[in-house]
This record gives sequence, structure tokens and C-alpha cells, in this order.
Amino acid sequence: MKKLLICIFATIYGFGFLDAQNTISGTIVGEKSHNFIEYASVYIDGTSMGTMTDSNGRFILKNLSFPCRLVISCVGFELKSVQLTKATEENLNIGLREQDKQLSEISVTGKNRRKQNMELFKQTFTGNDKWGNHARLAQEDGLLFEHYSDTVFVNTQFKDADYTHTFNVKTKSTLMVRLPLLGYDVAVDIVSFAVKTSSFKQTTEYDMFTRFTPYPLTSKHQIKKIENNRREVYYNSSVYFCRSLFNNKLKQNGFVTSIQKRYTVQDTPDPEFDLTPYIIEQSKNEIAIIGLKSKTIEISCYYNSKKCPVSMESFLITDGKPVFPKRYFSNQHNSSITFLSDTCIVYKNGTIADNYIVFSGDMATYVGGRLLPLDYEPKVTSVTEKLNLNPKTDSSNSKLLTEFKSETDTSPELKIKKITKPIITDVMLTCRFILFY
Repeated sequence: MKKLLICIFATIYGFGFLDAQNTISGTIVGEKSHNFIEYASVYIDGTSMGTMTDSNGRFILKNLSFPCRLVISCVGFELKSVQLTKATEENLNIGLREQDKQLSEISVTGKNRRKQNMELFKQTFTGNDKWGNHARLAQEDGLLFEHYSDTVFVNTQFKDADYTHTFNVKTKSTLMVRLPLLGYDVAVDIVSFAVKTSSFKQTTEYDMFTRFTPYPLTSKHQIKKIENNRREVYYNSSVYFCRSLFNNKLKQNGFVTSIQKRYTVQDTPDPEFDLTPYIIEQSKNEIAIIGLKSKTIEISCYYNSKKCPVSMESFLITDGKPVFPKRYFSNQHNSSITFLSDTCIVYKNGTIADNYIVFSGDMATYVGGRLLPLDYEPKVTSVTEKLNLNPKTDSSNSKLLTEFKSETDTSPELKIKKITKPIITDVMLTCRFILFY
């Protein structure tokens, strides 16, 4: 949990399942008292691997893949995470700091508005799409709320200062999120969660760790339904995009990337943008994206009626869009990715190092209702086996389709760790570029 901006992406999906399988063990103690901490939750972020410490503060976790992130959570102590790059023969000795007693006082300012606070939190965390509508939160009593306002300097042609309202959420204990459509109960340790609202935008910044408990699925119908839901969420995730990028299979896996242009009076098409020349292989487990600082790349993912991506390799790409034959049907998801550094590291498992990449759009929408563990990959079926097959060529493929069916998304634009939703006003129509910076 290094920095604020995009740790959610690195933490929800963790840094796991690379090569070596190993065991780690250690002792959890109080940082000041050095007393053993019993019943502390110790787990690998983004997985189902976890345990509790015994009366001597001891724990052991087996069959781990490195690198990974170890998370320790205990009531009365601050949450702590440790990045593990390899197994060690020596026992880990981890100290926890006692939680600030003033934390319990944060809820005072929102005491008479708890119902409204919970609704705002659910709206921005799990969302109001089909995944969020079915998600359920448990152990809500541990959530603490506060509101505060501020005036910030803005350098625009309309005003010099803007009013900003911040809705801040902290937690005294682990939040349980039930995801019946995906077949998981998820223990979520929230480090920070803030909704900031100004005249032009609403931004949500959050940072958290997750541990998964899968439902015991028995019937074939139930297993098939849950798997289809997981597959749909996975194929519209930033993890799937990053894995495709790492393996140099963006087009093969249904993605088309284009360079974002600043908005003008007359919108012009976004030209296709090839990320390959900017990728340097660092090792067998990581790549570096070089030289795209401050660039925003548009991402379109095309999928069929089975919610599986359609290979774009055989289609002509014009003005950043595939030229489909008239008989062809396809839906699409739209997202974007912004690079905040000259060097951005992407791991083989689809996670990102540090906080240098920000996703927005469909891939970052309502992350709390679309949680999947790191080790999830779609099962091979008659549907997924067709994923990387090129569609049959057609002579009409050379003709540009000006109209084709696509899925329209009316959900707010969001970013991982920095999620922005525009507030539509007359001013916004001429200043849409303010959405990002």
C-alpha cells in the first residue's frame, strides 16, 4: 500500500501466481509492547489464502507464489501489508501499531446521517449496475464517516476558486462484501475511501485489500451460471487488458487502442495507437512501458453475444474503429488508460507496480461489485475456445459500417484509485477536458 493514486489496482489483484511455490511463517507482535497478538488475520491479498495467528502470535502459509503481498489485520491495530518478493527461510517478525483512539470519533459528524452516508458509500463502492444491485454489505458497523469542505484554487477561464466537498470513509474492522452473482464472499480491509465533489466533477479515491471465500457450488446449472458471470466480469477488467498487453495479444483478445485527442468544436476520429513500440521486456515476469507520460489511450473491447471478446486481427482498423462486414454483430466496452510516469511496470499476472497507471471508464466502474481473485481464469469451454479464432473474412469487410450495434453504457466515468464522474452542466459542454486533470 505505497501511495494513494492507484494502489487499488495493485492491491485488489495483488502480485501473485508467478512461478515458485513456497511457504512462509512468522510472528505478529505489538510494535510497542512486543506482546504476541492472537487471532490476527494474516492473508495474501487478492486470494483465498489466509489464516489466523495462534496464542503465540504465530502463523504459517503454504503453497505461495511470489511476488505477493502479505496483509495483517486485527481489531485495535492499524492494518499492515508487506511486499514479499521471494520465500525466506527465516521467520518473519512483524509489528503492528495500535490504532489511533481518535478513529472512533470520526463518525460523530455523520452520526445523524448514517443512512445517507451508507447509501452514498454503496453507490460509489458497489454501484447500481446488475453486479452492485445484487451485492450485499455485512458488518457495516465498522464503517466511520466524516464530511468536510474546502475552497481550492483552480486556473480556468470561468473561475479562480472552486468549492470542494469531501466524504471520507474509514473502518475499525473488516467489511464483508457478498457477491452472489460471482459466487464469493469477500473480506475487504479499507485503508482509505474518499468521495470529492466539486462544480465540474466527482472523484472517488480508495485503497483496500481483499480476501476471497468461494461459495460451495453443487448443481451444474449453478456452476455454469456463476462461471458465465465471472467470465463476463473478467473480460471487462483491467487485469485482462494488462495480461493481454503483456502477452502482446491486444487485438487477438478483442482490444483496439487509439490515441485520445483533446475535445474540439468538431470531434475528429481518434487514430489507432500501437503500444508495442513502447514496450520493453524487463524479465519473464514483467514489462516496462516507456515514454508515454501524460498520454491517455482510449481502449475499446469488442465482444460477442456470449460476452466473450472477438479477435480484431482480421479486421481493418480505420479511425480507431474496426471495419465490420454488414452481417457482423458486435458489442463494445469503452475505457481509457493514462500513464503518469515515463516508466510503468506491468506484471505477467496483469497487475501494475506502484501508482503510475490510471484506468477509467468501464474497466474501473464500481470495483466493489466486480471483485475477482487473482488466480481466476476462465474455464476452457466451447465458447472460450473460440476466443482467439479469427472470424471468417467477408468481401464486405472493406466497407466501413457507419452504424453497428453497440452496448451503450450510461454509468458514470470512473478511475481506479482516482475515479472521476462528470457533473453535467452547460459549462461542462465546453470544458470536457477538465474530467481528467
